[in-house]
Amino acid sequence: MRGIRLQPALIQQPSVLTVDGPSRRRDVAAYRQPGNIALMILMAAGDAGVSEGERIGEYEVKAVLGRGPLDITYKAKVSADHPTIPGQTVAVKCVSLPNMPSWEAVGLIEREAGVLLNLSQPGIPAYVASFQQDNTTFCLAQKLAKGQTLEELMANGTRLDDSTIYTIAVRLLEVLRYIHTQEPPIIHRDIKPANIVVDQLAGDGLNVSLVDFGGVTTPGYTAPEQFSGVSSVQTDLYSVGATLLLLITGGREPSAFPTRRLRVDFASSLPDQWTPFMSSLVAVTKRLIQPAPEDRYASAEEALNDLQTRLNEANQRLKAATEAQHETQKRIVKNVGVYAPVTGSRVGISMDEEGLLKIRVPPSLLGFRYYLLDTFFGLCVGAAALKLTTYWASNWETLDNGRWVLPLLFIPAWAVGLRYLRYPLRAVAERTNLLIGPYTTDIRTYLFGVRRSRVVGSTADLYEPKIETLETVWARPYDPNPEALKLQQGIVNHLLALGLTDTERQLIKAQINLYLKEFNKSRNN
Repeated sequence: MRGIRLQPALIQQPSVLTVDGPSRRRDVAAYRQPGNIALMILMAAGDAGVSEGERIGEYEVKAVLGRGPLDITYKAKVSADHPTIPGQTVAVKCVSLPNMPSWEAVGLIEREAGVLLNLSQPGIPAYVASFQQDNTTFCLAQKLAKGQTLEELMANGTRLDDSTIYTIAVRLLEVLRYIHTQEPPIIHRDIKPANIVVDQLAGDGLNVSLVDFGGVTTPGYTAPEQFSGVSSVQTDLYSVGATLLLLITGGREPSAFPTRRLRVDFASSLPDQWTPFMSSLVAVTKRLIQPAPEDRYASAEEALNDLQTRLNEANQRLKAATEAQHETQKRIVKNVGVYAPVTGSRVGISMDEEGLLKIRVPPSLLGFRYYLLDTFFGLCVGAAALKLTTYWASNWETLDNGRWVLPLLFIPAWAVGLRYLRYPLRAVAERTNLLIGPYTTDIRTYLFGVRRSRVVGSTADLYEPKIETLETVWARPYDPNPEALKLQQGIVNHLLALGLTDTERQLIKAQINLYLKEFNKSRNN
């Protein structure tokens, strides 16, 4: 293959053929040092290996970096008189030809050397040399990429941002565009996170390298047709899609997703908020991992163009929405005023220069006065439940049947007591912060200073607030039932200002209505 030939007489024919893809994984992170050129030499696992301080040709072994069924990887130092990489620290991978398990395994080594010999692309580590040592060991030398593999990054819990994932996708598709347009086309066959090396995780400065052109297929990243022995341009594209699926879902392996008619279902694992990068990545990934080759892209060039086109369109939509949001901000700031506070009230209302309305709805220590009967009965039932609970806990060992009967009494008593006290407690101890902007709304509720809930949504989903009468547990004939401010956000209802006066509730209602009126005018225009 392209001038690279091994001597067949040295190969032992095995009785059983075993070539296991996942087991060929190589741990090379330790020797990927910036600026280093590493030498790859392949050696069978049956070899006893070389000890520290011994030499492999011109290379002095320093340590064992990794060991697999077909190879041993060493860290070694190149001799000072080496013609191209004198004195550098390199990686040495060795394969002993007599111990190779099959002709197919030999073919993988020969194929990798022949492929790398004539390739020149920034995303493919350059070929340096290949040779046989003592007619027993095949040696393949190439530059090794700097950085870490995607597999290592995911194992370390690294979460890549959307722009970085997008850049990785672009770089991989550029490599595939190059190798697939060779004559004849070169099919990698084993694109996966362990064979993708990245460096400088920062936007366009990201370096991405595709390694191991002598690999075999890996479950989870293998196109369905490859299990039938079919490899094509579309099989590599499928593997890129499976790799992107791992990245956009935060590190979840493709094989872990459910499938429907062989299609991977990953919608539930996507983030809630999508950037333009994410929206374009999701659309392209869906097509890349289609089970039928004809439903995928026809080429890496087509996939790359679609990815870039979708990003441009998403950015244009975002730009238009941002400009509309700015116009809305200007109109709101110009036309919406802030009502003067009620004398003696602790309700806070303000609006900043970006049109963000901030309303602080405080609790009221005297708020329970609107719920006197509920407070009284809630405290009575709660006291009885506490007494039963204390008695049960203190006499646990002496109780017989009562050990299980008493909980049937005090557990419902606690539930009833808390139901009585739900409005009084909220009136006395609940604080709500409303943030209403030209684009989003953020409503946070705190009980005794601890955040109880937070609901973030679109301002367009906010309805005009209403004053609502509360149905208390014990109605008071001498006074109307208490009221609260009801604010509907989509399908979520918020009850606010349970302990405030009617004047304060009306103030909050009027301020929100004024803001929403101007907001809706801006949307309609």
